[in-house]
Amino acid sequence: MRTTIFIFIFICTAISVVVAQKRTITLTNSSWSPSVAVTPVTIVGNDYTSSTITSTVNETLLSINSNGGYTIYVKKSDIDWNADISLWVRRTGDGTSGGAISTNVSFIQLTNLDQVLFTGNKDRDNVPIQFEIRGLSVLLPAKQYKTSIVFTIL
Repeated sequence: MRTTIFIFIFICTAISVVVAQKRTITLTNSSWSPSVAVTPVTIVGNDYTSSTITSTVNETLLSINSNGGYTIYVKKSDIDWNADISLWVRRTGDGTSGGAISTNVSFIQLTNLDQVLFTGNKDRDNVPIQFEIRGLSVLLPAKQYKTSIVFTIL
């Protein structure tokens, strides 16, 4: 028996505008929708050979328009998600243009609370973002799982 698990991730932005200082985020390539076609498990007690799906290193590109310092926050907003599956995100590069960005480039596990993804100053273009899904298992019901990823700039 072949089981297929579909995972849909909707990527959204939230924008904060401060008096006299406009800040915006623009996303490109922002519709990662992995599909997991798993091979049958034929030996009792075994699980899938891989419980992780990783996107390309530049799955989504963030461009930031800001004439001052900013912090980019990220969280997930579950639509129909299984708590046994975890979603991770990381910045894989600095992008281009003026200014600088900083903060760890290791994966962070997304929760339903805002977390700092990175900080910066001035405009940045095409900051590459990568996603990873962990926790896939034969114990999960075969169905579509959905969540949104929300980026916020402050």
